[in-house]
Amino acid sequence: MFHPKPVRWVRSAATHAENYNASIRPRGPICQSTDVRNSVVNLNFLNGCRVIEGFLQIFVEEGDSPEAWANYTFPDLVEVTDYVLLYRNTGLRSLSHLFPNLSVIRGRNLLHNYALVVYENLGIQELGLYNLTDILRGSVLIMKNPTLCFVDTVDWDLISQSKGGHYIKVTYIWAGTLSHSLREAITSR
Repeated sequence: MFHPKPVRWVRSAATHAENYNASIRPRGPICQSTDVRNSVVNLNFLNGCRVIEGFLQIFVEEGDSPEAWANYTFPDLVEVTDYVLLYRNTGLRSLSHLFPNLSVIRGRNLLHNYALVVYENLGIQELGLYNLTDILRGSVLIMKNPTLCFVDTVDWDLISQSKGGHYIKVTYIWAGTLSHSLREAITSR
């Protein structure tokens, strides 16, 4: 994938010390594309960012308890110019505390036509992006988040200028224990 600006990879200091120190950038209100991996501690690179000029990817697959996520909030962040990807973050419960003021995703560069992707986050219970009012380009993909509630009640066409291209797949963790006819009745609504 082509990225017009350099990509800053943020990694766990314990496992990638040489790359970790090389990726440190000056703090300021405008930050570059950020790929947070391996540890919630690496979220600290978002401190002070008002705008992310590029994408925001967060992929902390293991060892991220809900308590660890509770220590981080980025109220200054209001805009991401490319896309936001949340992938396999097991301890993340909501984005309401993490990004309370995120209001715009511009979608200048997209991830396979999507500006917001929430995929395989096993613990997320709500999106909580209460101030997200504009997705200027691109659609929304939300799937394989078994504890995520209410996402199908959002009219994404009101937020996104890309109408009808959204893929929202609600997967309830308890659906496997239901009878086939009851499962069909619930999911056909």
